[in-house]
Amino acid sequence: MTGRKASLQFPQQVISVAHYHQAAGIQPSSRVIPENCEYIELLTGGRGWCLCDGQWQEVTAGSLLWHVPGDPTIGRSDPEKPYRCLAVSFLSPGMPRKRQVPHLTQWTDILTVRGFTHEVVALHVNTDLDRKAFTAYLYSRLLMQARLGERHFAEVGVPEPFRRVSELIEEECDRELTIEKMAQEAGVSVSHFHARFREIFGQSPHRALKARRIRAARQLLAGTDHPVKYIAAQCGFADVSSFCHTFRKETGETPSNYRVRQTHPF
Repeated sequence: MTGRKASLQFPQQVISVAHYHQAAGIQPSSRVIPENCEYIELLTGGRGWCLCDGQWQEVTAGSLLWHVPGDPTIGRSDPEKPYRCLAVSFLSPGMPRKRQVPHLTQWTDILTVRGFTHEVVALHVNTDLDRKAFTAYLYSRLLMQARLGERHFAEVGVPEPFRRVSELIEEECDRELTIEKMAQEAGVSVSHFHARFREIFGQSPHRALKARRIRAARQLLAGTDHPVKYIAAQCGFADVSSFCHTFRKETGETPSNYRVRQTHPF
């Protein structure tokens, strides 16, 4: 995905936070978001539908709807499995109507969704809480999850065999993953696999695997005190020399310098 150059804008304050439960057997009354407001509906369960770009989209647990002025809220609910959602409204005067994130994304970890909902409702009713800090925390967390959720929707159209390859790279980057093994997982020849992978993901399978290994290495360098040699092995590199060379080529610095910069930035 391409990065956004426009700087992020944040709301002035939280207006309301609630865990809404749609009543069974009846339909919700959809509302249109007024000017100077943003409204988020994060489903914690059940099923509903919302108009997004003029089309009804089904929403279930984990669906994150980010409404801006002029958008309607959820307008239909499953009578037998009515939706429940964390409903958050922000006062955002002067913010552009253009979205900072897509209208609909997905927060895939449902247990975390429900834990987050319980947490922020409890924080909202705490009158001793620093409201500016709470607004920043709540908006930033939802914004980050919406950004992460973009990847989920980007992969919806990926053919199942290649989605399995993507998951293989994600989950087994620490092991020896050859092009032949990935092509076999996709059920195609090596030559066809190369071309199709690049067409779908915009990069070669070798590049995707290397990027995943570097990301894993960054996490271990910043989050543990494991030796560089150990991290190289854990991230699927043949030896520490190969790891250091690749890491420096991809990031512009050595693994040790990266660790120092993350732990002692000043």
